[in-house]
Amino acid sequence: MSLTIALILILAEVLFTVVISHLNWKRIADWFLNREAAIETDDSKLRITLHEKMKSGQHRVVYGIFNSATEQFTDGEVVIADSIDEELMEHHKDMPLVVYK
Repeated sequence: MSLTIALILILAEVLFTVVISHLNWKRIADWFLNREAAIETDDSKLRITLHEKMKSGQHRVVYGIFNSATEQFTDGEVVIADSIDEELMEHHKDMPLVVYK
């Protein structure tokens, strides 16, 4: 199974969307930590983030638990933010889609 940006964006349409002024990595890391029990027992559940800089200058960040067996999100959020912190930017400096182990 190959995660593609287009697939993630299509599947993310069903996720809850939050609009905030600034998104930092700590919010995302805490979100994943709060769901650790649901992830650690199932190798098909992947932690992912997807960053997209929109034409408006805002950032769209999709983060969540993606089930590679069903090709569906089991949980996640979409955040539209005016800015993101350097740590989050560093995670996405080379690629828009990151899968965490």
